Amino acid sequence: MPLRLGAASAKDPALRTFLETRGDPDGPPCSLARDGASPTLPCDDADLRRLFKALVRFHYDEMTYNPRFGGEDLAFLLMRPNPLLTRSSAADPDLLERLAAALTAPTEEGPDVHLFAQDAGVPSPWIALRHDLSPELHVLAERLAQENPWHVEPQADALLARIQPRLTRTVPEGTRFFRARVGHAGLEQAEVMEPWNASGQFEPYRAAELSAAPPPHAHAGRLNRAGESCLYVSTDRETAIAESHPVPGQKVSLGCFETRRALTIAELAEADILDHFHSDEGLAELLLIRTLNQVVARPLRRRSEILRVSGGITVTQLVAERLRRAGFDGISYDSLMGTGRTMVVFEPQDLCYIDRDAAVLSVRGVRYMTDDLPIIPPRRSAMVPA
Repeated sequence: MPLRLGAASAKDPALRTFLETRGDPDGPPCSLARDGASPTLPCDDADLRRLFKALVRFHYDEMTYNPRFGGEDLAFLLMRPNPLLTRSSAADPDLLERLAAALTAPTEEGPDVHLFAQDAGVPSPWIALRHDLSPELHVLAERLAQENPWHVEPQADALLARIQPRLTRTVPEGTRFFRARVGHAGLEQAEVMEPWNASGQFEPYRAAELSAAPPPHAHAGRLNRAGESCLYVSTDRETAIAESHPVPGQKVSLGCFETRRALTIAELAEADILDHFHSDEGLAELLLIRTLNQVVARPLRRRSEILRVSGGITVTQLVAERLRRAGFDGISYDSLMGTGRTMVVFEPQDLCYIDRDAAVLSVRGVRYMTDDLPIIPPRRSAMVPA
């Protein structure tokens, strides 16, 4: 009987969604689960093979699964807890060998897990897409460091034209967003007999005080150059406050803005591998969108840690300018500071201020999320005796 894979055995969300959508709920059981409780597809299904290989490329560096570079084979990786399958670590090794071979067999079209990337003609292994950065965006940044922006614009336009259909979203008229600014406009102190118990009412920044600065006073931002007035807003209150970078003890003014009309937005935060797994070109587009989302989310002063930028126009500012000229009203991306998203609107007048949602908040604390990184062990001569 041909090997089959079921949705219940899929750990990766995209793989599970694909099997739930495309699988046969009344077909033979999954070769791993053997319970027949979820939709399954045969492992020789061409699209299942393309998606599985794309997910291998997404999650793993090629050096970890390609013996040519000293790595283990894919079946060995599936024998341990992994991001692809839920039940493979308890499966028979021979079954996993056959399953991995079936799912990564060549197809007429689609990505190849053993296809070498080319860097200056020297074969090099693929880097996991979830960790990689788009080389095409890096080329634009390198050119901006040496050439005037208008020389780079044609290449940027050609690059963005490939992904624009995947980016286009419509924000309906009347959609609300939030914006915060550290500080407040004033305090009306209550008259009391005991000054040490004094309290009062705060006046928040409102309307123009909370909106975008006019062009003569507009500073360079993630997606705008100095002198370009754009409005940055967030999808929720908490993200808006976090994006204003307050410190504990500070007061923050918060306001709501509403779209005056339907806006055409370039959405960078919704790149889905299910839209890109059919070819290497599709995976390159996925990587480009993910890199843009990652780079834009970083504060301007720290962006060089990810992608080299020049002292003039940055690659993200160039991308924003070309998307604006292509007809987009703004760009939406993930916030690194909060759980929501941030959106830049190129024309601030496309949003109107909603006064009834004005607020002043006091910041009690800030929480940081960290990950341990590998460190260089101390030299024996430098070790401090216990």
